[in-house]
Amino acid sequence: MLFEGPPPPAGNFPLDLLKDRLRGAFRSNGFAINPQKIHYADKHSRRTVTGLKINEFVNVDRKYVRNTRAALFVTETRGAAVAQKILKDKYGREATLASHLRGRISWVGHIKGPSDPIFRGLASRYNKLFPSEKLEILPTNLEIRERAVWVVEHWADDAAEGSAQGTAFFLKSVGLVTAWHCVEGATEIAVYHPSKTSNKFKVTVAKNDAHRDLAVLAHEIPVTEYYEFDISKRTFKVGDNTTAIGFPSFGPGDKINVRSGSITSLPTKSAVPMIEVTQKLSQGMSGGPLLDDDGAVAGVNHKGGPGEARDFAVHVNALTDWLSKS
Repeated sequence: MLFEGPPPPAGNFPLDLLKDRLRGAFRSNGFAINPQKIHYADKHSRRTVTGLKINEFVNVDRKYVRNTRAALFVTETRGAAVAQKILKDKYGREATLASHLRGRISWVGHIKGPSDPIFRGLASRYNKLFPSEKLEILPTNLEIRERAVWVVEHWADDAAEGSAQGTAFFLKSVGLVTAWHCVEGATEIAVYHPSKTSNKFKVTVAKNDAHRDLAVLAHEIPVTEYYEFDISKRTFKVGDNTTAIGFPSFGPGDKINVRSGSITSLPTKSAVPMIEVTQKLSQGMSGGPLLDDDGAVAGVNHKGGPGEARDFAVHVNALTDWLSKS
């Protein structure tokens, strides 16, 4: 036990309640206990160390977040000059307001993680106030998914065939990826995001492999227009969850189509590793990403739909292997 008698109530307590042996251990190691800072917390009370809560996991104290929000509110409603004066006159801080808020919010992100909603909310408010000193806000998996998957549309020489649609997506260290059959025989190819159907970008085929049914498209789309997926690092097995994304029968007003399922087999067909899934990969979803549980790319949607007995994606390893040799 830490105490000479029964434990005191949670909170500050007199130093002499600690056992002599424990106090001696502090003294023998060159430490002096500050009576103003000695605190006892049982399993039902809040436990803090150096301002961090450590009950179930390390977290920022809610009071710290509330005070940061209050400082942002004053800046938003009364102006930076007033907030700067309060910071100096009331709290004796000489730092600039932007640096002070940036430090507080960065600390929240360091402890809670850059994708945490609280950090993202604070950082977004800060960035509006100080656009020249923005904090980096990492996108969530959902935001990446919404901006990384685009419609690909192409036209062939044969006017009777008209135009055809499929899906393409942005992949880190690779570029804009789709299925080869989505652009095969095309004389003109365009991609666009469903939120801006009139804002079409012309693209061309930079690399293709008909055997693997893969293509990488060359483009000049500004990096501010899209996010990129990561390549999955998982070793897949039957039963793993997957998410197929694409634009089946896309038309004005339609949004991204998301289909959940799982892996039913991992066959190799004509020396190409494939992933068979339970969800139906309808026409138009070809070329879109098949994602793992981490939101990283497991494969490229290949074929399937109501008229097919089985639904397949080309394993992402087929893509990386092809590119490493090309």
